[in-house]
Amino acid sequence: MRRVIDTIRDKLCEPDAVFVFPSEVAASFWRRRSLSLTNRRSVRYERFISWDTYKERFFDAFQDATPVNRQVRLLFMADLLRKNAENPFLSAIILPEIRKTWRPFVRYFARTLPILDGMLHDGSIQSALSIDLRSDYLEIRKRYGDFLKNHDLYEPGYESPTGGTISAIHTVFFPTVIQDFAEFKSLIRASNVSVVDVGSPVSRPILRFANAKLELRWMCVSIMELLRSGADPGDIAVTLADLAGYEDELREHARRYDLPFDFHLGKSLSNHPEARLYPLLSACFDSGFSARTLKELFLNRTFPWRDSDLGIQLAKFGIEHHGLQNFTSGNDYHDLWQARLSSHGTTRLLAFYKRFSQAARRIVRSRNMKELRRRILAFSAEWLDSARFSTQALRIYSAALDELPKLEESEDTLKNIDYESPFSLWQMSLADRVYVQPSSLGGIPVYPYRVSAGIYPKYHFLPGASHDTTTVRSPPYPFLPVTVDDGTKGDYSGAFLSLYRSSGETVMMSFGDESSSGPHLPPGDYVAQDSVETHQTVQLDSYALEPALWSGHKREVGLVYPSQLHGSAYCESTFGVPRELDITGTPLGVSELNSRIMQRLSAENGEILITPSSAQSWAECPFAYLFVFGLGLAEVDYDVRYYDPREVGILTHRILSRIIGDTADVNVLEEHIDLSRMLYEEFSKWERTMPVFLPIQWSAVKQRVEEQIRTFVNVDTNEFADSCTLGLEERIEIASFISGVRLAGRVDRIVKSGEDLSVIDYKARVLKKRSGIVSKDGDVRSYQLPIYSLLVERHYDRGALLYYDLNEGRYLVAYGRGPGKPWFEEHEWQNVLSSVGKTIEKMAQSIRGGSYRAPAPRGSCNSCEMRSVCREKYVHA
Repeated sequence: MRRVIDTIRDKLCEPDAVFVFPSEVAASFWRRRSLSLTNRRSVRYERFISWDTYKERFFDAFQDATPVNRQVRLLFMADLLRKNAENPFLSAIILPEIRKTWRPFVRYFARTLPILDGMLHDGSIQSALSIDLRSDYLEIRKRYGDFLKNHDLYEPGYESPTGGTISAIHTVFFPTVIQDFAEFKSLIRASNVSVVDVGSPVSRPILRFANAKLELRWMCVSIMELLRSGADPGDIAVTLADLAGYEDELREHARRYDLPFDFHLGKSLSNHPEARLYPLLSACFDSGFSARTLKELFLNRTFPWRDSDLGIQLAKFGIEHHGLQNFTSGNDYHDLWQARLSSHGTTRLLAFYKRFSQAARRIVRSRNMKELRRRILAFSAEWLDSARFSTQALRIYSAALDELPKLEESEDTLKNIDYESPFSLWQMSLADRVYVQPSSLGGIPVYPYRVSAGIYPKYHFLPGASHDTTTVRSPPYPFLPVTVDDGTKGDYSGAFLSLYRSSGETVMMSFGDESSSGPHLPPGDYVAQDSVETHQTVQLDSYALEPALWSGHKREVGLVYPSQLHGSAYCESTFGVPRELDITGTPLGVSELNSRIMQRLSAENGEILITPSSAQSWAECPFAYLFVFGLGLAEVDYDVRYYDPREVGILTHRILSRIIGDTADVNVLEEHIDLSRMLYEEFSKWERTMPVFLPIQWSAVKQRVEEQIRTFVNVDTNEFADSCTLGLEERIEIASFISGVRLAGRVDRIVKSGEDLSVIDYKARVLKKRSGIVSKDGDVRSYQLPIYSLLVERHYDRGALLYYDLNEGRYLVAYGRGPGKPWFEEHEWQNVLSSVGKTIEKMAQSIRGGSYRAPAPRGSCNSCEMRSVCREKYVHA
């Protein structure tokens, strides 16, 4: 870089000297660096410019007309593809059978327009094109030419540049990495322009790490050491060659090491969360305002909704109604939201839905850009509280809205353009616009590869510089198939690597064998020169040494990072403070809190009430039992479920109860009931009073339930022909053998056939074997039938215990005499009841003493909804 420094130092004193760099990043760097090179206090901004700015200022193309821009190209291509969908004139670029789904192709083909003319005049390409493909490109070029002529426009890419009046002394730096420099080379030679390149590259090795995590840790610790030694953050720069595999990891390391990284990583506006509001709004409209899309929209904290509570309530209503959404059948639009909200009497929520759905519909169906812009601004004012946007979020959101007047202006200048959906075109324009966050002063800049080419900081780190990530190819016609253009032209990989090798007083280029983007190999140039060094040094920073400190092997860790200090302060203010109450390890004992919990867990007479479900919960985890039964707390569930087997079970039980209740004193069910009428009445009642599945799902549910009910009637008639139903959905409550404890449960059905008593439980998911009730080790797994057994024996008499499998249409006998061999003999069942009795006794003692300590972590903990509250996995670790 000595030639570059000397040139700037020598020519800066000449007032007309202008310095041109490959990018604005490099121009900005040298603009600042020139002050230290010459001891100047200031320098004119326009003396250090990018190559693109240089071309705009000093080269003419066709100045009598207006140049097209990105928005105009999008409008033209959308109109062209729409016309092709109606009356096809393209046969190879877009196949006729997919021409009607043209919108996804607009952005792609719009980007081909600037280079289309050059491709059609390239003889080597022309000879390789098929007849149909060449015919399509010629047709597009002809129509585009007519379009430009009719609207007094010109395409800069089609015009040969001519040199303007250049009175200043221009110096172009690093031309080997400027993609279109060759096109202007002859003009530059004829002008008052000199060229300076980097010269011979500096021979530096590349460091190889086992993975990206180790590589970034080494880099961050190295930067920490530089900062500790007094280095200015402005003297350090980072260039990320592998954005996909390194960006998230580097951001995490920046937080951990509290490094002032300033990320200059541009990405499409449509990929910023703040700009995702209107695509989500469109998704709501396109999906019939499905509960899933409403959830994604209103539960997104990025957007500062004015009526956020109502939005969340609306999403929850749709979730509770099994993924509610509107649908179209034929030419009829069915607004299920309005119907369900009206039937449930939620007037305020219904008004909110109507306003929102109307606003979304108006935006997505806007007829032109002017109308779309007006409706977007009205929506922002009515629905969003922009004052609650962060400064950065508001900039991004505003940048997305700024595309609208540009599109509106382009639309106003064009005639006879019809592209169907202004909203879709706006979203395409956002996807094409790259947004870079404004830089923060004083930080360590982080750039993407290529963009930072030409800078020369004191310390330059280039992590992730593998063979694939440093490959830079810009083929002249990237849209052509490889059979026509193999992409070997326009390979700038070597030029960029050569420049980056000299891109700092100290350059540290490295890569990891593995990153989140996949495995990597070193750049071929480094392999050829045997300049790949495997990093062997074990670098221990404070994070690596911290475990040694806590284990007692090391007394101090040296530097303590701010994030560690924050963590220590958090620990001190939470579990470092003596607890007044520690449920995880200390029983509540006799206390006001335990008294209140006891009230929730007791019957009206003050005795502890135990049901099959509460016993099951306590046996699995007393801590979860405390939250669910003792405190009545549960995790808020926002999962969209289009089918809920629990509700289908409730519906089936209702129908079974009515069938058996209407025929309780009749021996033969099927001869004394109008099953079709009964099913119709029960289904209609459910539709009026309960959340209903979506129509197609509800039809399938009704069909399946009807099949199960009809099968049950036939099976029950055969198995219990001479029977009498003693109890139906009967709640039984008895005093337990343990003082101060009552057992209770709701039994599906109790049947008496002669002298035999049977307790029946209807199940869609039956425990197929005895191991579902008791494990091989004798541990009780299911408390339902054992507690039913105790309840019925005390209230009626000892009887058989049966499951009815709704899916298979058959009875399964767990204990006693019934249609099939029982799973348990008499002595085995008594052992089960004995184990259940011991569990109930322990449970009662635990509740009285206020002891709800969780057991050691096990596999079922992963699905427990209390996993975010319980800390036992850390206690036992």
